This record gives sequence, structure tokens and C-alpha cells, in this order.
Amino acid sequence: MSDEEKELLKAARDGEDRMKGVFAQMPGDTSSFPYIQAGDRHFSFDDPRATARYRRAFATLIKRGWVEHQGGILFLLTPDGWDVADKLD
Repeated sequence: MSDEEKELLKAARDGEDRMKGVFAQMPGDTSSFPYIQAGDRHFSFDDPRATARYRRAFATLIKRGWVEHQGGILFLLTPDGWDVADKLD
């Protein structure tokens, strides 16, 4: 598991209140790159390479079955995703 995947899982796990276990995949526009929100943290960077690494990590979490799409921009940790996130430091 990549460092970016771990960071996303921990951020979602540690979200406050209704943001606990929640992800949002935010579209970019002419002034910003697309970014991922995990819990209360925004993974938004001025560096397109860093943005690409986190977007790849997020796609991998979905492929692993640890995150599932709920609709629109909203995603949630799955039971397996919670199990993995809870084992991270």
C-alpha cells in the first residue's frame, strides 16, 4: 500500500462527526486542479504530479474494495476499508 493510500485512509477514518469515513472527489476548474477530500482534509496541491499521485491512490482504494461510490462526488469507506484504516498508525 502506498503512502498516499495510507494517508487518505487515515484522514477519512479520523474525520470529524459526519465527515468520518467520507470522501469527496472534487472536480477542478480553470483555476485549480481536481482534488480529493478525505474526512476533513483536502488533498489539493499546486503540483500536478502530487495531485496525480493522490488521484491514483484514491482509484486504487476503490479497486481494492475499500472505498465505494455513493453518488455524485460522494464516496464512503466500506467495512473492509474501515478494517484496514483502523490498523494504520
